Amino acid sequence: MIVSSQQIFPSLSLSWLEFQYAVTVKKDEIQKLEKLAKEEEAKLERAEEYLEKDAAMFDEFLKENDRNSAQALKMAEKETKAKLEKILEIRELTAQMMNIQSEIARFEDTLQEYMVFKDFLFQLSPKAWQENYERKRQKEKVLKVIPDLKDEKLAQVPSSGNRGKRSSKGQSTL
Repeated sequence: MIVSSQQIFPSLSLSWLEFQYAVTVKKDEIQKLEKLAKEEEAKLERAEEYLEKDAAMFDEFLKENDRNSAQALKMAEKETKAKLEKILEIRELTAQMMNIQSEIARFEDTLQEYMVFKDFLFQLSPKAWQENYERKRQKEKVLKVIPDLKDEKLAQVPSSGNRGKRSSKGQSTL
């Protein structure tokens, strides 16, 4: 008698179907996981590209920052040099000013000393000479004021075409 495998192994045929089903389910599961892995790899590649672009942009930023820093240092050195030159110039001018002030003070002291000598000599001189000297000083003061008055009067007189021209001393040229 021929016995079929199903007769000998009745549970085997059922388990074979289960086995095929399990294999099919596992294959589907593997395909889903492979698809998910591919998607994750694609995401990872995009992230790497973004990271490389960001790194390149950051490198460019650092280069630009270095250039700006170098320029700023050059400018700061230039301005520091100019400031030091100005400080030296100020010191030199201050020293000159102090020397001039010292000379002025010395000249003022000498002038005061000469004024004392002048007063002393004036007091020692005879009365007639003192009176004569005072008259000369008064006359010089008056002569000094008169040309100033003439110049003021000439500036106030309107000039017309019919009148004679005046010279710088106020005399008529007609």
